[in-house]
Amino acid sequence: GKTFVTLETQGGGDAPGQTSITEAYEVIVYSLFYSIKKLKEVQEDTLSYVILIFSGVLPYLKLGVMLVGWVLPRKILPVKIRGILLQLMDEIGKFSLVDVF
Repeated sequence: GKTFVTLETQGGGDAPGQTSITEAYEVIVYSLFYSIKKLKEVQEDTLSYVILIFSGVLPYLKLGVMLVGWVLPRKILPVKIRGILLQLMDEIGKFSLVDVF
């Protein structure tokens, strides 16, 4: 791996005059987009699309539809359609994988 930082210290106390070098290595940050990129690099396109849809698109689509369902007045979004939308989002939302990342 790449060296992130190198610490060089001069000894004191128990080891006077000695130099100690400590290397700290770069930490890999795992994220949704990092995982998708790595899957595409190893030709796992299908899995990368599944993760993108169920972790990247679906959770935010669900929140947007729920917001619209709760905010729009009855004249624009009738109660029956509102109920269907919210019930559908409740059922579809169970497939959300946003908490995996």
